[in-house]
Amino acid sequence: MQSGRLRGTTLSAVRFAQEIAEQTGGQWSAVVIGGQGVADVAERLGSFGPAKVYTVVGDAFEHCLAGPYSVVLAKLVEEHGFEVIATASTTTGRDVMPRLAARLGAGMVTGVCAWESRDGSILYKRKVFSGGVVASVTVSSPIHVLTIDATEFSDPMTGEQADVVAFEPGGLGAAYRARFAELQSHDSARPDLTEADTVIGFGRGVKDPANISNVEKLADILGAALGGTRAVVDSGWMPNDLQVGQTGKQIAPKLYFALGLSGSIQHIAGIRGAKKIVAINKDPEAAIFEVADIGLVADMQVAVPEIVELLGE
Repeated sequence: MQSGRLRGTTLSAVRFAQEIAEQTGGQWSAVVIGGQGVADVAERLGSFGPAKVYTVVGDAFEHCLAGPYSVVLAKLVEEHGFEVIATASTTTGRDVMPRLAARLGAGMVTGVCAWESRDGSILYKRKVFSGGVVASVTVSSPIHVLTIDATEFSDPMTGEQADVVAFEPGGLGAAYRARFAELQSHDSARPDLTEADTVIGFGRGVKDPANISNVEKLADILGAALGGTRAVVDSGWMPNDLQVGQTGKQIAPKLYFALGLSGSIQHIAGIRGAKKIVAINKDPEAAIFEVADIGLVADMQVAVPEIVELLGE
């Protein structure tokens, strides 16, 4: 949950839970931790047919801190005997889940993109080497802690509305050594980068931050989110939370425009989930053309304004 709403990326973990419960003959439950807005999120999660939705509410949980959250989840797991605990592979998930695994003494797999049951064990699959290889991993501990690749699982199925149950974790002790100071975020009227159907990403080909306005005009016409390569972010032309790639956001839009970016393996790792990729680059040998569905060899400084003019008519 973020800002009182259910993030689209969380639905990947819901779908994973549905699949593994169905195929192993088990049940799945959901937990919502937070301050304001917990009830609405819990009701939404309950519509996907879990056995129960547990809520943990308090001012201390208004902002996510890995310490308190991991303590709460560990107590819930120990009290109710859950064997597989999963969340989306977001910055929050990658922060909280390793601490949870450590508290439970459990094995952990990050970025699960698929799974299968084999010889009585669960085989988890995850991408390595910037998505060039898929590794198969088993967990030997009784409890499995996972983060789920949000670009690889479809939307969850609806089911019978579940009961919402309040969970009281008790004292959190040392978990409160960390305090929330402030949240620095990039406010924008455009769609969220990880949830948008259309994303426009650009790289060094933009040449100058003054030229970003043309990209923004195209994004506004298409109702698209904006994203950038690491080079653009490191140059200070875009905020960190809009970086796409191995060290940024992994996205899966229906349409991705790659403008003036070379297509490094690190960037490709962030857009492998895109359904269609349209690339514009003046270098005909650019690596981005190897993964693009449609490619245009042209200078984006010329092509983008022309596209804006055509679409704006």
